[in-house]
Amino acid sequence: MNAAAPERKPATEEISGLIERVVTVHNDESGFCVLRVKTSGHRREATVIGALPSVTAGEWLVAEGWWVRDKEHGLQFKASTMKTVPPTTVAGIERYLGSGLVKGIGPVLAKKLVEKFGAEVLTVIETRTRTAIGGRDRPEAQGADCASVARSKASTRNHALPAQSRRQHQPSRAEI
Repeated sequence: MNAAAPERKPATEEISGLIERVVTVHNDESGFCVLRVKTSGHRREATVIGALPSVTAGEWLVAEGWWVRDKEHGLQFKASTMKTVPPTTVAGIERYLGSGLVKGIGPVLAKKLVEKFGAEVLTVIETRTRTAIGGRDRPEAQGADCASVARSKASTRNHALPAQSRRQHQPSRAEI
């Protein structure tokens, strides 16, 4: 008599680390994504596959799942559950701001802001915009919009970003 073999589930483990980049794949409908994550205990970035409604480089990822070896792509962590939290480290915040999350802040400006204000840069953007950009005359609301967009993205994980307010004068990067 041949009894059906019970289905073996791989042992699960939890990994966490800084999302270095989203690897070309993020399906907005299903949330499927392929991520490169810098985790402690591994010399190289780990490839993590799973589903998230939205994801940004620089966020901290906590994932539960198991390791698989794909014939084409090699060792990957297949996550059954994933969650992200906004970054708290200087490197994470710089990558997070420079990822294009906030209109007008790219990698170069993100680096300058983080060098000047460190881990408090989101608070600085929200509360002290004029000081953060060297005393230029810009509306306070713009800084609040930037930080609130970043914070709402992190807390709600919503794909839709609030509309940017129209401004009379937009200084060039040279002015900043």
